Amino acid sequence: RLRDELGRRIDVREATGRAARALGSSLDLDVAFAAFVQELRGLLPFDRAAILLVEGSSGLVMATAGIADEEFLAPGTTIPISGSSLEPVIGRDRTIYREDISDRLFPDEAPLLELGVRSRVLAPLQLGSRAIGALVISRREPAAFRAEEVELVTLLGRLVASAVQNLRAYEAERATVDELRRLSSLRADFVS
Repeated sequence: RLRDELGRRIDVREATGRAARALGSSLDLDVAFAAFVQELRGLLPFDRAAILLVEGSSGLVMATAGIADEEFLAPGTTIPISGSSLEPVIGRDRTIYREDISDRLFPDEAPLLELGVRSRVLAPLQLGSRAIGALVISRREPAAFRAEEVELVTLLGRLVASAVQNLRAYEAERATVDELRRLSSLRADFVS
């Protein structure tokens, strides 16, 4: 039994490493997220997955996969954080496991019920002491996640946060370099 448990933990660690490498596989946020979702499918079965980033008082959907991924909360959609299921995740920086959303505790879960989703894990994209977004994994069955899977989603949320920070830093550096090139070109034109 211990050998099986150790083997399972090693498999999870290797799969988590593959997911982290997938996130770092591209400097384009969309490509990196697509690679991550592909690895996520093999690591943690889901019916719907979404990655959201905080933009002011809203959550911006960056990537979705699974049930109605292009129809419901498609990438680029924004949703208010206040009063939604994201509020305790973003505001309190903690993972929320909703064993059965049919109690309709949050108004944003009603459309998910119509899609057949019954249980969800919402993990913060934890960067230091603040959450910059959320990783949401959903399944059709109620109480479908084991404690180890909830813990895994929390870990994956941290990996996604680090990748987002790195990609944002790269984008900022690239914008700075582009601006410096433009200014250098203007200076050269002015001097000539």
